[in-house]
Amino acid sequence: MEPLTHAQTRTTDAAAARPTTLIIACCDAQLDPARLAGAAPGSCLELRTFGNVVPPYRPHRVTAEAATIAYATEILGVQEIVVVGHSGCGAVAALQPGGLSLRAFDAWWWLTRSGNTGRGRAATDDPGRAHLRLQVAKLLRYPKIKRRLTERRLDLRAYYADPASGTAELLEPPSRT
Repeated sequence: MEPLTHAQTRTTDAAAARPTTLIIACCDAQLDPARLAGAAPGSCLELRTFGNVVPPYRPHRVTAEAATIAYATEILGVQEIVVVGHSGCGAVAALQPGGLSLRAFDAWWWLTRSGNTGRGRAATDDPGRAHLRLQVAKLLRYPKIKRRLTERRLDLRAYYADPASGTAELLEPPSRT
């Protein structure tokens, strides 16, 4: 994976560390998105969720994820958002036919209520890559994200990682409009 373009070097004063990149990634313990990106400590704010899920934009119904995205873009003024999905993702597997385990019903319920059903996906799409593209598409529906992208004050990239090999593939750039 190429290094993040806006990542800064760590300062010795923790209060002076101002992240320039928001990484939205799966909470899977085998995935270390900042390390994959070659980012210095303090240069990234990480939002780790089950399946790197970005909830749909809903005015007046803010989630912790949406609040983190707003904080990163509006308060910290990050210049880049990187969304990272990965092979072997348990969230993606749970959404596939027959993938639901009754022991994980709460996780499945949360995934489907966050707009992650996979409907509309071409049969030839890799489920993990399709899931990652869906998260980027949902992020593009956040008005402030869309505005900052249109104004070219924010970059948005998506990577599909393979934790076993430590590699990541840059997916096609998302549309700015």
